[in-house]
Amino acid sequence: MSEDLVSTLGLIANAATAIGLFFTAIQVRQGSRTSQGQFLLTLDQQLSTFDDIYLRLRAYHEAGKECEALNADELLRVREYMGFLEIIEILIEGKSISEGDFRAIFGHRVVALRNNRQVREEILAAAPHKWVKFSALSQRMSQ
Repeated sequence: MSEDLVSTLGLIANAATAIGLFFTAIQVRQGSRTSQGQFLLTLDQQLSTFDDIYLRLRAYHEAGKECEALNADELLRVREYMGFLEIIEILIEGKSISEGDFRAIFGHRVVALRNNRQVREEILAAAPHKWVKFSALSQRMSQ
């Protein structure tokens, strides 16, 4: 085989490999978008398990009023909710989910928690070292 033929075949092989990688990247990206969409739907279902607290805080938050005092059981429930949301911060930090998508769909949940005086004083200020990830998520949602 001549050197020119070998060189031409090498270029064709490289071009075919590049085209294959391009189409693979497109498929992975589409699969990733589908996976993120499925994840967001699952996240919505998981977050709905905290609707008892969320709806109460949201009603007052949207009215611009202070929520009636939460009792000890409700504060425990708020801590569980905040702990769940800390996982979201870890996923955003690892770029497993889009910060923008989370903010657009669920950011108001974090803001409603953060804007509650009792949550700020009795949970966040009382033990800030326990809520580092929630505080980081809260910062993200306020930007």
